Amino acid sequence: MTRFADRVAVVTATAQRVGSSPEEHQRMVAEHTPLRRVAQPTEIASVIAFLASDDASYVS
Repeated sequence: MTRFADRVAVVTATAQRVGSSPEEHQRMVAEHTPLRRVAQPTEIASVIAFLASDDASYVS
């Protein structure tokens, strides 16, 4: 068993609407987020690294 066996990370994705361009899809997704923008890959990676670390032991 690995040291991360007791942790679960859930990452969700969205499906692009048929007929919309990638840019239009990204704009529509951004409109429905609190910061009104889509996260950068490095931002998502930082969150995943934090949740997998011992620093997140109290986060459920």
